[in-house]
Formats: sequence, C-alpha cells, structure tokens
Amino acid sequence: MKVLDSRRLTGPSLLLDRPGAILDISLKDSDTDRAAPAWRRAAARLLQAVGWPGEELACRHFAGGVSLAFSAPVDCLYAATDVNETAWALAVSELGLGPAVVFEDQVAALRKTITAERNPALVVLRDAARTRGLTFLIGEDQVSAGSGVGAIVWPAESLPNAGAVD
Repeated sequence: MKVLDSRRLTGPSLLLDRPGAILDISLKDSDTDRAAPAWRRAAARLLQAVGWPGEELACRHFAGGVSLAFSAPVDCLYAATDVNETAWALAVSELGLGPAVVFEDQVAALRKTITAERNPALVVLRDAARTRGLTFLIGEDQVSAGSGVGAIVWPAESLPNAGAVD
C-alpha cells in the first residue's frame, strides 16, 4: 500500500460535486476490499472530531488502487489533505499494516491546522459570487470572481469585504 498522490480539490471533480481532498493509493486488488472501508471508518471519525460531520465521503476503485476523497470547507483545503492523510494512516494502523496512530494527538494537531487556515472572508466572497452566478476560482496566491475581461482578481492574503465589491 503506497500513497501515490494527495491533493486538494478546489471544485467539482470526478468523485465530488464540491471542493475537498483526495488520496490516490496503490493497492493489491486483494487489499482494496479491506482498505477502503477502513479509510471510510477513520475518515468519518476524524471528520466528526474536527467539526466537519456533514462532509461527503467517496471512493473510486481503479486497476491497482483506489482514490479516497471527501468534501471539505473551501477555506480549509490544505488542512483537508492533512485530515485525509491522517485518515489513511489510521486505516493502515487498523489493518495492522502500519504504526499505531494516537487519534487524540492527531485530532488536536488537525484542529490547530484548520484554525490557522480558516478564511471566513474567502467563504463570504465565494458565496457572493455564486449568488450572482459568477465563476469563482481559488489559486495558490490569487482569487478571482467573474471571467474574461470582467474578471476581478485579488491577492489571496488580502481579500475585500464582499459587500464592497460591485
């Protein structure tokens, strides 16, 4: 069992209709039937513990592995990748294929990461753009609303108050 990729999903994807995090895992076909349910249990438990109980879990099997994803708040997608990697570590531990993981320690660290990443201004701005039917994109350093010549772009670290944007 090997992690092939861990990434954030900034919008709809093959597995989810909204932002989230995804892990691609290389597995023997014989391990897939045990690994995905173990991840689901661990992810559901972690999501509850970090305050994201309503998020959607999704799995997609492919030749030689599985993709494991869940939806997450748009302003905490990097933290969501940490949550997903921790869920995988818990699953591997549960299956007896990796070191023991102390759940409470992991939850405390994840909560701290989530708190540091939260960006309420981003959420409000995204919701305002959606209400107006505008494209809203989040990048590493920039955020934009609208498209083409009408797009407005801001540095991600200094977003305007949504009420001040025409």
